This record gives sequence, structure tokens and C-alpha cells, in this order.
Amino acid sequence: AMFPVHYDAPLRVRAVPPNATNVVQKVEIVVTDPSGVATTVSATPLGGNEYQYVLRVPDVADGALYSLSARAVTAGGG
Repeated sequence: AMFPVHYDAPLRVRAVPPNATNVVQKVEIVVTDPSGVATTVSATPLGGNEYQYVLRVPDVADGALYSLSARAVTAGGG
């Protein structure tokens, strides 16, 4: 997706726990900028296994690419 500069881009993740007793404790999103610098941020729980982080799009060159990955951690640590 392409967004204009200073746009608040919602990044949403669905993290379903493996069972009722091993719930999701946190979701982290790793944002890697065009120069390869990775920043880990915590996603906010929205309910219904949905998590979100709002990325303010910085002033970068047209066509600059960001890489995203997400990691969910359960009560059991996995």
C-alpha cells in the first residue's frame, strides 16, 4: 500500500491464541525502514484477537519501501 507523508497508517495483526489457557500476552511489530533500520513496537489490543499499531508515515522519497513483521507472545512464552 502507498500512503502520503504524515498519514497515520493503521497496521493490524490478528493473533489467535493456541488454546483458552495459553492466551496472547503481547504482539510486537517490527518496522524496518528503507535504510534497513529495524524498530520493534508494541501493538495495542483492540479485542477479538486484533492488535494495532499506528505508523505515522515519515517524509521519505517516493517509492521508499518499509518491511513489516509481527510476533505474538503467549502466556506460555511462545
